[in-house]
Amino acid sequence: MTARVRWTTYGRPALDALRDVVAHLKQDDPLHPVTIIVPSNVAGIVARRHLARGVHPDRPAIASLWITTLPRLAEQLASPRLTGEGRKPATRALVGATVRGVLQGDPGVFGEVADHPSTARALARAHHDLRDVDDAACESVAGTSALCADVVRVHRATRERIAQSHYDETDLLHTAAATLTAARAAELGSVVIYLPQELTHAEARLTATLARLTDTHLVVGHTGDHRADAAVLESVHTVVPDAPLPPPRPAPTVDRIAHASDSDDEVRCAVREVVRVLRTTPAHRVAVLYAARDPYARLLHEHLAAAGIEVNGPGVRPVAERAVARLVLGLLETARTGYRRADLLRTIGELPVTTFEQPDAPATRVSLPLWERITREAGIVAGDDWQERLDVHQRSIEYQLADDDLYDSTRDRLTRHREATAAMRHFVATLRGRLDALARAATWTEAAEGLRGILDALLPPATHRHLPPAEQHALVTVRSALSQLHALDSTPTSPSLTGVEEILGLELDGALPRVGTFGRGVLVAPVEQAVGLDLDVVHVLGLAEDLCPGSLREDSLLPERAREATGWALRSTRRRADTTHRALLAAFDSATHVTAQLPPR
Repeated sequence: MTARVRWTTYGRPALDALRDVVAHLKQDDPLHPVTIIVPSNVAGIVARRHLARGVHPDRPAIASLWITTLPRLAEQLASPRLTGEGRKPATRALVGATVRGVLQGDPGVFGEVADHPSTARALARAHHDLRDVDDAACESVAGTSALCADVVRVHRATRERIAQSHYDETDLLHTAAATLTAARAAELGSVVIYLPQELTHAEARLTATLARLTDTHLVVGHTGDHRADAAVLESVHTVVPDAPLPPPRPAPTVDRIAHASDSDDEVRCAVREVVRVLRTTPAHRVAVLYAARDPYARLLHEHLAAAGIEVNGPGVRPVAERAVARLVLGLLETARTGYRRADLLRTIGELPVTTFEQPDAPATRVSLPLWERITREAGIVAGDDWQERLDVHQRSIEYQLADDDLYDSTRDRLTRHREATAAMRHFVATLRGRLDALARAATWTEAAEGLRGILDALLPPATHRHLPPAEQHALVTVRSALSQLHALDSTPTSPSLTGVEEILGLELDGALPRVGTFGRGVLVAPVEQAVGLDLDVVHVLGLAEDLCPGSLREDSLLPERAREATGWALRSTRRRADTTHRALLAAFDSATHVTAQLPPR
């Protein structure tokens, strides 16, 4: 079938064009199935709410409509087959552990840095990039340098090991494209690809398959800037080789430019404008977008909260920065660094941690000020001091209590210190024993369950209701991350304190919970989320050259000369700047009143 392309601008015109296309598809049959493929979940929500008003004057609603993203569609089409083969989804933890296992088996040129956490993370990112190109492109990359050859070797070994029992997003997309039949495609009805952006090779293959088997329509946004639109035009021509070029248009501009002395002043100016605008404009029609997460995201949330304004958008603190995550990661680091006094007390001091149960004494909450004082008096530094010097300190207290002439107040103080010293000795001895057992664990499942047992003992269920909501969410996320460690038993790597700490840190650092509900309050988000928005007022912050698009740094593992050797099948890192530029212009198109905040010259 021949796909049809309709060019439009971003913002409300794109939504109106989408409504016209859907109205045309449903003009004869309101129940005709239509599948809309959107670039992001936020764009999907905006489109759903716009279409929910109906596409015909006499039909104030709409039915038989499925809005999804391309990866989610691939999951619906291909996951039954892949799971039927006994394969499971590959998590970031699994990929990271597999890369580390390959390095342990043959580090190659990475020998001196093979054990550094950044090495495995960088190679995992390179593996992700190389997954989108074929073996011929990988051969071209390998031929550019010895370093690139070893990167390709690690990538191929990682891919082969993961493919034995797991699948990733690229597998889903390729499998969906290869197995999609006319009968299955007919169930999707007409397909509308709404505001397509830069497509990976796997996504382009699935999109082209859909265009061949279904009645496909493309509603494509363009900004009028050739460089910003180049990736979109390339994606469109992948699906529709003879697609017409977009009509010429001037690039969008802003209505107002504001200068500020620094980032904090930028945020204060924007918040004052938002407070003024909210007197006449609903909050869900206002957005504050930022070009750089640091420092704007945290400043915006703090200042808007101080002004009493409800917000929604990506969170500003990943789970790794929450106290629960710092407790788990801190315990692993403390065990690795020898149980230094300051490290251990800092790790357990942020939450209502309880001691481990004893046969003759129930678990009680740790009294950090008292433990701080006792450890200073006992002269504890690290390691075996926790047993030897606490034992000496306890005997000293017993000796003082043997004096019959003590004041009652002194005796009560010494008794409290004796009980706290005994509880501390038991706590540290039990903690060291459990963490030592974790270090000797034979499987990742054993290590995960051991760490879960420590967490449950230190934060029993009775304490959960006293935690702030953000910490309760972090606790759930940490427990979920521990469950994902079970899948690593299928990898050739063995668990260790360093390995568990590295993989948990990777999972928790990437977990960024959303704040609020989209459509309630002012949207605070990175400018990259502007595609698909429809607003009345937008403020864009951080438009300094070093922040937007920011400094372009060459990939140390996959440099530009290696990417060029593939004929740019492996995309240039320059594309990231073009993506940011396109999103910025889409933000200018997304509202009737746009203010750009610029730093002083």
